[in-house]
Amino acid sequence: SALEDAGFAVDRTSLTARDSNRFFSFNVDYKSHFDPVAGLRPHIQLEFTVSRPKLPSTENAVESFITQLKKVAPEVDKISCVDPVEIAADKLSALVWRIPKQTEQEKPEDRSLVRHIHDLAMLESRVKKNVQFPALVMAALQQDNERNKEISALTPTEKFRLLIDTLTNEAEKYSVEYDTFVKSVSYATEGVVPNYDTAVNAMKRLIDFVTSS
Repeated sequence: SALEDAGFAVDRTSLTARDSNRFFSFNVDYKSHFDPVAGLRPHIQLEFTVSRPKLPSTENAVESFITQLKKVAPEVDKISCVDPVEIAADKLSALVWRIPKQTEQEKPEDRSLVRHIHDLAMLESRVKKNVQFPALVMAALQQDNERNKEISALTPTEKFRLLIDTLTNEAEKYSVEYDTFVKSVSYATEGVVPNYDTAVNAMKRLIDFVTSS
């Protein structure tokens, strides 16, 4: 209601909630001035999680491309953010639960899920310096343990193996998804974005870090 009062076009039919409303998401429509690109949503998806961060928050600035190019002060000088290591743990857990389930669907709920693979690859060097990461991943897996009865019956090692096997056996499909939803919409300079195989290998190393701890 606050967003609508501020003039945003909230799509109330897109509202989803779970975990006693501790998580909810919805879409906000916006007008596009250019032809849509397959890798971009035709709306802004807002997601909210009501929980206490497991790691101390970090303070970061938020700036647009305009302020970067003009080399002026950021629009937001400082804001509290969840530590990227904690975000990486949640992303790895999300892949464990959602990739095998999505592979069985004729029309996947979220084809852009492969972005998590890219993000984990880009965060690898930072994550592997944090000894708390393995415990954070295990906690995230346990917290999501009701998502899928078949997967919940597996041990953590078996869950990870199922994820890797799915991404390997379906590599042709997921590499196309990766190019569509990662490489084609990334703002990074040429050569910075890892390809699908490189990103999956980085994720495997993070899984090894978790299971060997």
